[in-house]
Amino acid sequence: MVEQVLAEQAGVWSLRYNTEKKLLSIDMHGHKWQVPFVMPQGCVMIGLNADVYDRYTNIGDTLNSTKLLLSVNGKEVARTEWKIDSLANVKITEPTWLGISAAGDNAWQGKLSKPALYHRANKVGEWPYFIDELALQRELCASNDGVKN
Repeated sequence: MVEQVLAEQAGVWSLRYNTEKKLLSIDMHGHKWQVPFVMPQGCVMIGLNADVYDRYTNIGDTLNSTKLLLSVNGKEVARTEWKIDSLANVKITEPTWLGISAAGDNAWQGKLSKPALYHRANKVGEWPYFIDELALQRELCASNDGVKN
């Protein structure tokens, strides 16, 4: 299988890996982003850090950029930004699927550890609100042998 799903919330966002092209593909609120990436062996922690804005989360007429940062094993790999007009039609009640698409296909062929999800309200300071990703990686890898390919 060439394209494998790491995570997907149908109609909202997805993170996929193309084994042939060596690309991580992220689709978030219609913004498509591909990042060249060779999946290393062993336990790998992939982080997506998003700061999402649309015209209804701003005071005034200014439309702030939505920002997305990709990190691997606690180190920034790439970042992107774009503007979203409205999130009004986004179905955030859709479940997030891990290791398989919402349609039940393109399954991840490796092993996944338990997920770790954080909301920015838990952090104070400037974006990207980093947590100690290396400590989190050690914990996840030790508890579940982490993500293996």
